[in-house]
Amino acid sequence: MSRAVPSSRLVALLPLAALAACGSETAPAPAPAPAAAAPVAHAAPHAAIADRAITAPPAARVPMPAGPKPQPVDGPPVSLDELTTDAPDPAAVRAALTAQLERLTRCYQDARAKDPALEVTITASLAWAPSGALTTAKLLGPATPLDACVTGVLRKVALPALHRDKPARARIPIAFRPR
Repeated sequence: MSRAVPSSRLVALLPLAALAACGSETAPAPAPAPAAAAPVAHAAPHAAIADRAITAPPAARVPMPAGPKPQPVDGPPVSLDELTTDAPDPAAVRAALTAQLERLTRCYQDARAKDPALEVTITASLAWAPSGALTTAKLLGPATPLDACVTGVLRKVALPALHRDKPARARIPIAFRPR
């Protein structure tokens, strides 16, 4: 009595079977085409062609047209790297900023609608009062089309109470790049 093998296992084994069937030997050269054979009178008109070995010409390399470089497809269009902070809980600062990624991404998408090649890194300088309320949100460096929107988003970044008498500061580059 034989057991039925699930089709998912057969599908998984198909590439292995194909590889095993190929073996390590090279394929023999195709046989030369026979000399022009006279078609048999009672055969179909295309019978002489059916007996010939048909080989395709080698694939030609087609040059790619010059144009913009392909854009990276992996990773989010907005990244928060290299956070520097004197906050007692740097993970809380990162979490508060990460919670705004969707809004920052919308800022970038709106700006890219006007300038599809837009790729920029903005450095944000933030400060929080001991209560955790944001007191300062500044963007450093040259002006970009994203500044007003990004500043509006960063003004919403609050932290839990700091449990200390002095404010906390953070500086973070925010990279905006196409996917």
